[in-house]
Amino acid sequence: MTACLVFIDEISRTRQLKSSWSEAPVVEDSLLESYRNGLKAMSLFSQESNLMRKFAALSMSFPALTSSDSPGYQLTKVQEAFEAI
Repeated sequence: MTACLVFIDEISRTRQLKSSWSEAPVVEDSLLESYRNGLKAMSLFSQESNLMRKFAALSMSFPALTSSDSPGYQLTKVQEAFEAI
């Protein structure tokens, strides 16, 4: 999760420098590819990892939920952070 958040920060910074840095588009593409690879890894493991799932917190409020009802919490937070830039 932390690595993806760092990539998001760097993508945002690169976008801010686009007008003054000629290599910004190439760097941004590379950062986006690394970010996507991080999302793939998080997606793969989020369904099996209690740490990455929101289920533990949700199950206290909604006991009828099963573990298959909740999305990957950390994955969702990373995607929300990316959408905010």
